[in-house]
Amino acid sequence: MVRFKKIFTLLLLISISFLPLNSYIANDGEYEEYSDEERASIIESYEIEKNSDGSNTYSLVGYDSNVYTNIIPGEIDGKIITRIADGAFKDLKQMTGQITLPDSIKYVGDEAFSGCTNLIRIRFGEGLEEIGNNCFYNCTSLDHIRYNDNLKYIGDSAFENCRGFDGTYMQIPSSVESIGNNAFAGTGIDLMIFTSTNAPKIEENTFYRCRYLKIRTPNISDGYTQENGWPMDKVIATLLGDANGDGAINSIDASFVIDKYKKNEVVDDDLYIIDMNYDKTINSVDASIIIDNYKSNI
Repeated sequence: MVRFKKIFTLLLLISISFLPLNSYIANDGEYEEYSDEERASIIESYEIEKNSDGSNTYSLVGYDSNVYTNIIPGEIDGKIITRIADGAFKDLKQMTGQITLPDSIKYVGDEAFSGCTNLIRIRFGEGLEEIGNNCFYNCTSLDHIRYNDNLKYIGDSAFENCRGFDGTYMQIPSSVESIGNNAFAGTGIDLMIFTSTNAPKIEENTFYRCRYLKIRTPNISDGYTQENGWPMDKVIATLLGDANGDGAINSIDASFVIDKYKKNEVVDDDLYIIDMNYDKTINSVDASIIIDNYKSNI
């Protein structure tokens, strides 16, 4: 019996170590702190308007309640929400904690969450394509963003003065085509990781007042050039997962990761390139992702 328990515990630990990337986000899309009645009452407090594009869809335009919330509905009374209107929740202190945008939302408007200083984390749904100008401007407590793989545009000053990002790092989806002026100005982000071999369009001050920022780009760095506005003093061309720097992803890199994992070495600037799921630790999950990438290319 003791031996069986040990085997079961070992298998459980192995299964946990290979959980998918989105499994570590606590309360992701769940709102257990509200009863069904409370949730219904909160949703009723949202103001909506029909979109003018001829579709039978709606925009969230405001929130009429003093109750603190982290619920963003994708549907109200059968009406599908695809947009969050300009200034919908500007300076709304009741918008708090972690929020998840439903997959139905494609556009978040200018200043939609600007000044929501109690907003801490946000996860974008799979449908989101555009983040408007000043969308999260001065959300000073915001310290974590979970992007999707369909996002195309990040507007001017979208995250300007989001000082909660100070000292952190962030991956930009390869789907992003354009990042606006001052989009990340004053955030204090230490590292931004770009994986696309086609560099998104940026503006002169996209990373203004990010003094210690480093920008990781692929080895095949098409477009990551000074001519295209990229601050070359900050750009470091690397291949994500290439632990030994030989320009290829293979089993040697996975072995390197496992060695670091066994030694319990703390992630430093040189090891960002092998933190494959960006959780700021090096472990068997990173090695597994490297192996999967290697297998997909042979």
